[in-house]
Amino acid sequence: MPKVTKRRVTPLEVMSQLYIGDYFADTLEFAAHEHFVFRLQLLHVWLTDEPTRSDWASVAGLRKSEWRAMRATIWPLLAVAITHIGDWKKAIRAYDGRRLPPAEWYIVRSIVLERDGYSCAYCGSDANLHIDHVIPLARGGSNTFDNLVTSCGPCNQSKGTKLLAEWKTIKVASASGNLGPARPGSARCEPKFLGQTFQRSSLHAIGSRIFVLVALFYTRHTRRRTSEVQKRTGTL
Repeated sequence: MPKVTKRRVTPLEVMSQLYIGDYFADTLEFAAHEHFVFRLQLLHVWLTDEPTRSDWASVAGLRKSEWRAMRATIWPLLAVAITHIGDWKKAIRAYDGRRLPPAEWYIVRSIVLERDGYSCAYCGSDANLHIDHVIPLARGGSNTFDNLVTSCGPCNQSKGTKLLAEWKTIKVASASGNLGPARPGSARCEPKFLGQTFQRSSLHAIGSRIFVLVALFYTRHTRRRTSEVQKRTGTL
C-alpha cells in the first residue's frame, strides 16, 4: 500500500504501485509459466514477514535448475514487488484498532479469502463468508494478515468482539460440556491457518486466481491509458 495520504486510493492504483510502470509492458517477455511462477511468489510475499529469506524455487514448486533458468527474467520485477508490498504492509499498521478504507480492505479481504480457500477457519463452512479479526479492532487488533481469518456469518456474529479464549469459554459453558459435532457459530476450533505454513498445492490454486484478477485490472488500466494518449495526440 502506498503511504497513507488524504488522496483516495483505488484498488487498481494500489495494485499498480506494486510494480514499475505498466505490468504488461514490464512482463512482455514473460512466458505463460513465468507469469504463473511470478504470481505464486508474489502471493508468498504478501503472506510472509521476511520474504527476502525465501527459497523462491520451493515457493513456486520448481527445481533449483528451473528457477535458475528464469530467475534473470523474474527477479528484477519480484525484487521491486518485495519492497512495495513491504511498504504497503507497514502502512496498514497506521490503522491498528480501526477499519481500513474500503479500497485497502478490498485487497486484504481478497488475499485472505484466497489464502483460506474460501472456507470458514472456525467451522469449515463455505457460505456467507466474512473476514474476522482474531483480536478484534475494538480490543486493539490490527489489520495484518496474521490477525485475519475467513469466517462464516454465524461464527463471525457469535464471536463478535470477543477474544478466542473468551468465545470458547462461553460456548463450552453454554453447551454444558456436551458440544456435539462442529457447526457454524461454534468455538471448538482455533483458526486453522494461524501459524501454519501454506501448502504448495494451495498456493498453485491461489496463484492462478490471483493472476486472473490482476490481469483484468491491468488490461482495463492499459486500455484506459492507451485511450487517453490517443485522445491527447488526436489519433483516436
